[in-house]
Amino acid sequence: MLTIRLKSEGKKHQKTMRIVVVDSKKSSISNKYIEKIGWWIPAEHKHAINGEKALAWIAKGAQPSATVHNLLVADKIIEGNKIPKHNHSEKAIEAKNKKDNPEPVKEEIKMEATMPVEPKVKDPDLVEEIEYTKGDDCEVAKPEETAKEATE
Repeated sequence: MLTIRLKSEGKKHQKTMRIVVVDSKKSSISNKYIEKIGWWIPAEHKHAINGEKALAWIAKGAQPSATVHNLLVADKIIEGNKIPKHNHSEKAIEAKNKKDNPEPVKEEIKMEATMPVEPKVKDPDLVEEIEYTKGDDCEVAKPEETAKEATE
């Protein structure tokens, strides 16, 4: 099977890559390539690819690697979406998605049993006239309002 991939060259910390067509079965043993169709310098973000040769090899059945495919898409030699560089397993991708977008947590509302509050009133006849409310509906009477009601 033919592959269009990168072949590393250059000094340490000054890598240059050749974009080459290789036979994927023999290239790992002999480190030889069939044809050079371009170059890429990752540190400088520069590259050049002979588009006609790349399309000819793709027509013959050569498969570009993910990085070469992304370079061909960037130069608009071929159309399509870029391929993610890193192959993650499906489980790792799902775990990351769950981490980024957690599901809403359903909180259980616990109702506490409330005991009726005993009013601290000396006269037991006044207890029946007082209404007790608890929660958001509870209103506290201001001293001015109570004074007005007493005068009326």
